[in-house]
Amino acid sequence: MAFILAAVGLACFAVLGGLVLATYYFAGWRVPRWLGVVHPLVGVAALTCLWIVFAFWHGAHDMPFDAGIIVLSLTLAAGAFMFALRATRLPVPGFAVLIHGLAGLFGCALLIVGLFHLVSGPV
Repeated sequence: MAFILAAVGLACFAVLGGLVLATYYFAGWRVPRWLGVVHPLVGVAALTCLWIVFAFWHGAHDMPFDAGIIVLSLTLAAGAFMFALRATRLPVPGFAVLIHGLAGLFGCALLIVGLFHLVSGPV
């Protein structure tokens, strides 16, 4: 259970860093380089932990928790797309940042709901 809590905590930490990055982006400020590096690293670490939890889970799977993993995986794909745009020096559209951020928030909400289901057990 501690590994699951660590994975969800890392995912929430990545979303918090993403909110800070989005604030910088929409305000037109320059993003600190360390934050632009830490955000994807923490996100990938969280997803790696979540995929390990999913792969080695013994017992009934929880639908919100599994859906949260899927949504965050799609969020990773959107983040990789935005990184590719930045690497080729193309502008990142604001709607891509918004969709990426909303998907991250939704994925973390699903993880937290699923975590409460896992802790409370079957009803």
